[in-house]
Amino acid sequence: MWCCARGRAWALLIAGILCSYFGQGLSASTNTVFFSLNPFLELYAPLKTRNAQCYVEARSFIDATKKLTPWALQMLDASSKIPTSVLDGNVVDLGNFDQCLAVRSDTTIDYKNTIGKYCLVKATFNQTRNDGQEVMLRDLSREWTWSVCMPASCTPTDLTQQLEFSLGGVAEHIKEVYCQSSLEDTGLSVSSWLMIVFTFAFIVFVFAATWIEYRSIRIPHQLTKSVVISFSLITNGKMLLSTIPPGLMIDNIHGIRVISMLAVIAFHRAIRAVDEPNVNHEEVSDKLTHSMFGMLLLNGLLAVDVFFLLGGMVLAFGFMRERKAQYKFSFAKHVLYRYLRITPAYFFVILIYMTVLYDLGSGPIWEELVGGEKQDCRNNWWTNILYINNYWNASPQDSCYSAAWYLGTDMQFYVLAPLFLFALNKNRKHGIILIVVTCLASCIYTFWITYVKDYPWTYTIGYNIPKRRRFFVEVYLPVQTRIPSYLIGILLGYFLDHYKKEKIGLCLLARVIGWTLCTCILITVFYGLTYFYWFGSGPFLSALYASLHRPLFAIAIGWIIFVCDQGYGGPVNEFLSHQSFQILSRLCFCFYLVHYIFILFDLGMQRTAGYFSYYHLLQKLAFDVIIVLFAAAALSLTLEHPFIHLNKLIFKKNK
Repeated sequence: MWCCARGRAWALLIAGILCSYFGQGLSASTNTVFFSLNPFLELYAPLKTRNAQCYVEARSFIDATKKLTPWALQMLDASSKIPTSVLDGNVVDLGNFDQCLAVRSDTTIDYKNTIGKYCLVKATFNQTRNDGQEVMLRDLSREWTWSVCMPASCTPTDLTQQLEFSLGGVAEHIKEVYCQSSLEDTGLSVSSWLMIVFTFAFIVFVFAATWIEYRSIRIPHQLTKSVVISFSLITNGKMLLSTIPPGLMIDNIHGIRVISMLAVIAFHRAIRAVDEPNVNHEEVSDKLTHSMFGMLLLNGLLAVDVFFLLGGMVLAFGFMRERKAQYKFSFAKHVLYRYLRITPAYFFVILIYMTVLYDLGSGPIWEELVGGEKQDCRNNWWTNILYINNYWNASPQDSCYSAAWYLGTDMQFYVLAPLFLFALNKNRKHGIILIVVTCLASCIYTFWITYVKDYPWTYTIGYNIPKRRRFFVEVYLPVQTRIPSYLIGILLGYFLDHYKKEKIGLCLLARVIGWTLCTCILITVFYGLTYFYWFGSGPFLSALYASLHRPLFAIAIGWIIFVCDQGYGGPVNEFLSHQSFQILSRLCFCFYLVHYIFILFDLGMQRTAGYFSYYHLLQKLAFDVIIVLFAAAALSLTLEHPFIHLNKLIFKKNK
């Protein structure tokens, strides 16, 4: 096979270098090496190209390698070889990124030095030998990723043509080629400079507003002063650090929100570990899907349903109180308030993706991850700002900041919510019927589309990738499949308001039954995945789980919130209602906005394959939480909270 030939060639090359270094057997050894390397070096030298400069430099590279010239050996050494632990799933070799970019020949061609260009290649390979027997490697090993250090004058197309020629009998398809060179490093782009200048000017304005409030500087117009003070760190710091006395609001939701946010970042860390380079790559999926702790991590995606539940609950709770106070309702104000509340901080994060983030780092997979995110955001940022990114170009391969699908779906729920809120307020029976019928229709639709298209039971790892992507777009993102959790939240908010002053009486038996059912639902939802991953399932069971597990999970969390608010939560309520959670809860929105930047940055900067273990995962997670907490606080104090104040100035409530 080609890999065996590669291995022998590399062994001979190393032997030749050692012989030349020690000055023993130079002629015989190098002749053997040169003879063996002739076809092998073509994998790293694009000779099948019409690019004249590329051909000349590629030929020069081969000749220089035969002469054991340092710059050519450096270029060859920076390219990938056969990695260790292939049978454990290590099918990614990143070579030496920095060494490749540092290559510079000591001779010139047409007055130009040959400079190294680092390229990352992704290809799929045939899994059958010449005799038709399957190679005993798992599905993950069908796609290989390796690096090629080639002359900078060559293009990704040149390399693709060469590899298709050299590996034509082995490779099925050269999927993608990402290239970077020192010639492309021209410093910060114009857009990045504009972003930096804008950010710096805004920070100056924030500090000026803070100074005005601190020194009590007089501003003639009260409205102007109120607008300026809205950006003061003093005002926003007090708002962030303030706490509400127990009993006035729904205290336990703050703890639930914070825990859910931690679950989201843990899930994103775990799911990215499946794709990042690891020497034990094959073990990652097994560890996550065949352990109790792994199931907890993978079920972090259910935290989004908690956010939907809380969103509907808080909206309904506030709506019912406003109706009792006889405040006028304006649909335009309802939508505009929400839009101005979350969009400034959200758009600022998108601008970071579009501009400066790409210029802040580098690495073997930087171009693929961060460069791809930058291009996607430049193409599709408008879908995020219009909050239609869960429908329009919603695939993770096309969307800008794919984790932000939640914001689009939540905004659409917010727009639809008045229909259910007014129905509940006018006639409770009719409102409940409308909510129940809508939830049932959503569950039936989810069951049908999952069953008919044979989709997985949830967003899975180690599953058929194209089908998982279609599932993500057609089942995981849309309003019609995710609305039950939000509607359950609306119903919960209605009853929390209704029984806020007059507590409902729950006997001991009712509480025991309720907590038992709640616990059973949570265990079934969390560890029901274990059955599917271990034993698989048919279309019916997958569709049943896909359609019911989210609404049932929302009901279980809703029970916890309700009984805790009614005074039956005991130690659970004491923990979730701790006042420190109020401060952290206010940071959750900005935490959600910025956390993925740091995960992406860390992955993009990775130079070599790592080793996956829960210890390393928790270590990264702890660092993520700390650094994201500071970033979220900065974003919240400078953008989120100021616009909360401005919204209060713009949208004064009228009776």
